[in-house]
Amino acid sequence: MVSTTASRRYAKGLLQIAIETSQLDTILSDMQFIRTTFEQNKALQNAMVSPIVKDDVKKSIISEIFGSGVSDTTTKLIELLSSKSRLDLLGSIAVIFEKIYNVHAGIIDITITSAYDLDKKQINAVTDIFSQSLGLIVKPTIKTDKRLIGGLTVKYHDTVVDGSVKNKLEQLSNTLQSTSV
Repeated sequence: MVSTTASRRYAKGLLQIAIETSQLDTILSDMQFIRTTFEQNKALQNAMVSPIVKDDVKKSIISEIFGSGVSDTTTKLIELLSSKSRLDLLGSIAVIFEKIYNVHAGIIDITITSAYDLDKKQINAVTDIFSQSLGLIVKPTIKTDKRLIGGLTVKYHDTVVDGSVKNKLEQLSNTLQSTSV
């Protein structure tokens, strides 16, 4: 099991170094590359957490994949993790780094789900409203769900703003059922 606490500590330390050395954009790019690589390669994930795969083999695999594709700072992180037999944390460090970077940069991820495909103008209108309301830079993920019938839902953190027709119909139904005649 990958330790979230340890991953968070490494990610926070990496963010601090990135800030101090003015490498935020470079290291963010490295972490996005690492996260994407891990997400797309289940065999890599399994190799990193497997107790059967020796540490030197793990280091060789990571060096082969990321060796020349990442900054010196990220390479030093990989070497540090390797020396401490913690290469299994690399993927989760990348995920957590992106999250704490977003907090640092005032960016919030939102998921906009609509019954139908939204055009750029509609997406921009929704993101502008939430950006102004929250005082943060909004990074949207767009999904389509025909079950909504119409309208849309917006999710961020643990909040859901439901403006779907499905929700309105459910509210109307509940009101009608609870009203005595």
